[in-house]
Amino acid sequence: MPLPATLGRSIVFSLLCLFGTAVWAADVPTPIVMHHTSWTAREGAPQMVITMTQTRDGWLWLGGSNGLFRFDGVRFEAYDRPLPSAGIAILNAFDDGSLWIGYRYGGVSVLSHGQLRNYGERDGLPANAAVWGLEHDSQGRMWAATNRGLYHLDGERWLAAGADFALPMVGFKTLMLDRQRNLWAQGNNGVFELRANERRFIKAGPENGTGVLFQFPDESVWSWDALHSVARRLTQPASGAPAQPLALADDLASLLVDRQGGLWAGRVAELEYHTANGIQRSGREQGLSGQWVAALFEDAEGSIWASTSTGIDRFRHQRISPVHFAQEAVGAPLQADADGGVWVGKVHFVRQPDGSFVQQPLRLTPVTMGRRGRARCTAIPPASSGSAATVASGGNAGSNCACFKVRRTWTWDGP
Repeated sequence: MPLPATLGRSIVFSLLCLFGTAVWAADVPTPIVMHHTSWTAREGAPQMVITMTQTRDGWLWLGGSNGLFRFDGVRFEAYDRPLPSAGIAILNAFDDGSLWIGYRYGGVSVLSHGQLRNYGERDGLPANAAVWGLEHDSQGRMWAATNRGLYHLDGERWLAAGADFALPMVGFKTLMLDRQRNLWAQGNNGVFELRANERRFIKAGPENGTGVLFQFPDESVWSWDALHSVARRLTQPASGAPAQPLALADDLASLLVDRQGGLWAGRVAELEYHTANGIQRSGREQGLSGQWVAALFEDAEGSIWASTSTGIDRFRHQRISPVHFAQEAVGAPLQADADGGVWVGKVHFVRQPDGSFVQQPLRLTPVTMGRRGRARCTAIPPASSGSAATVASGGNAGSNCACFKVRRTWTWDGP
């Protein structure tokens, strides 16, 4: 069966062969705390995949120097119809169910409703010019980023977007449509923006350099200048917060910002996942299918896909994760709190933004219930979050109860 049927979109780009030697981490990495599955040639996975996308019918599509493949979660299949070229540079899927394909040695194809349409030099595209990006603008017009300039599709013909759009006729590699429907293009002369429903691009900054564009959930747009290993923020976040530096290595091959705002960085030897609690890393020792993480993609379910030189990897949020605690808590009753955490007897595990749990220390306050005899303590749950629980006694007086509060939750240790 194909993967889930809704379209997953991502901001993804493979920065092919632009970097120098790898930067090796000196410390022992913390592995990525997600459910990880990898596929290699032994399971039929294609090698040297540099681009991925998911069509509306749920298929995951993969492209690279070995051609076009699709994956249903179990089996990889090579596309069985002839294509203009085996060297695929970019794949992108759209809401109408179409799959657009750009080739490393020139030309574009669109696969829609089982029909394949090829565009080449006779349709207006430059001869033998790599197509590294394909994206719609706010008006639904298709754009192609080539190493000889930007082109747009007018009916059935591609037209060069030069002076009429205030663009230089230089190489471009990255296209991105942001959540405000602005089209961004990055190339040899820097970054340009075509705002929604506008006619002409504007220069977004003086910097040069081919790289990748990405947007965080705070609406800020960033550019990674691969040639100079610099990340620059191009727009302000909706909150107006100051820019925070991004801890990115200089051997990046791919970047992705997921829907929760996590930053994924594909490197030569490993994959990094930047969270609020630090950076998690997975390489060959942690089960990664290979080196050179060339492409990253987030599917409709929120799973992260990574391609390496020798396989494909999937990371998805775990539905069941082990939690380690003291032996004395084994067999203790469980109680969920209002914030996604849980009590295991006297132990409180507080849920963190990245889905992990942290144990908080307990603070006990004894409460005397009477002068003599033994009382039974009864905890009455609080009426609302943040209010204190009532502790009442029954039977003989003279016993002690203890109550304590951690993160708006009151409980007690029983008689």
